[in-house]
Amino acid sequence: MEIFQYPYFRFSFLEEHGFDLDRLSDILDACSETLSRMNCCLLLSGGVDSTLLAHKMGERSNQNTRSYFLAFGKNDPELVFAKEASESSGSELDVIYMDENRLYEIIDEIATSYDHPFGDGSVIPTYFLMKHIINEGEKIIVDGTGGDGCFGFETIASEIFWELMYSLPTAFKKLTSSMYSHSGLWKRASIVEKIFRTIVKCLEIDVNLGSLVGSPPNDVFSSNFEYDETIGRLSTTLINKLIGPCSSGQIFKQRATVADIIFTCGGWAAAKTDLRNKFPEVHTLYPFLWKDVLEEQGKISWSAKVNNGIVKWPLKKLLEPYMPHYFIYRKKSGFTPDLESYMKNQKVYSLLRETFINQNTIDKFINKKKFIQLIENLQNMEHYSIPLRSLLWSLLFVELWISKHL
Repeated sequence: MEIFQYPYFRFSFLEEHGFDLDRLSDILDACSETLSRMNCCLLLSGGVDSTLLAHKMGERSNQNTRSYFLAFGKNDPELVFAKEASESSGSELDVIYMDENRLYEIIDEIATSYDHPFGDGSVIPTYFLMKHIINEGEKIIVDGTGGDGCFGFETIASEIFWELMYSLPTAFKKLTSSMYSHSGLWKRASIVEKIFRTIVKCLEIDVNLGSLVGSPPNDVFSSNFEYDETIGRLSTTLINKLIGPCSSGQIFKQRATVADIIFTCGGWAAAKTDLRNKFPEVHTLYPFLWKDVLEEQGKISWSAKVNNGIVKWPLKKLLEPYMPHYFIYRKKSGFTPDLESYMKNQKVYSLLRETFINQNTIDKFINKKKFIQLIENLQNMEHYSIPLRSLLWSLLFVELWISKHL
């Protein structure tokens, strides 16, 4: 007997002429109908994705949807929008305020709660929120992750920019990388740092991954540490195998979309709210990553996904019957914790220092002397750059996770 193997799912981008907004709405209605029968709650950020889900779920439920919002203090700019989304959709909103006095406790719990470490510091407030929700007795949690990747995000809108950056001479990018790393420029947030970082990121093997790779290597790492081209090639190969029939002339958009859905949305973004390792009875659902939605997004034209510069236009258009224009088309504040403040917290700083002052697992990858000097100067530094914040949290999470699990 001959056995045949077929992939369960491959992305297809056979764009249709004339975007069928009603069909997308029907698919999201069907998803919401399923969710309404599960006694689930919703992570309501006040953004387009979660607000649309709140309205769709509310229309199909006999009771008000329970929703949760994490606020970074009383003056969180998104709090007013989350409340407005809750009132409009009829959901019951529970606002949780981030408690920075519990940072040490939260970080210690994070190290034991996830299947693997990852370098996104927003896992700290996310875990705090999820723990509160679970303590409320919730078993099924709906997360709007995936809306950006499926329905148009900034990388798609910036195709020309990324292709231009990637086309710069390799020698120039390597020189820029050396200057960026060894000058210390990478440590402090500035316009110049951002420009250098963008150029260096385009040393990545594949233009479609350049915008999605993490922070560039710097002088804290050992001299032989650099982007691993093998990983780049494997990632590119994986993306190619995941893409089925496609329209021609749109390779960048197709591959960048798949990369974002797989590595960003389906990777670290979804991982933050997946706590089955510690709470196996709790399930997080991601309806924008369900198969029917992934199939439908491939039929939507790129000009509809990014319409005259407006990203995620299909979802914004579907939200118009429910919410006012200023709400839908505002520039949303990202879910960005103040990692600089977190790392300067006395207990967290002591944890950071004590963790790395002794011999540990990551020593083989770093210049120990430079890293200790960096840690000793953290309290006096201001305006931590994205690479610096990412470095500190990534190495701390890795070391704590290894010490707890291995």
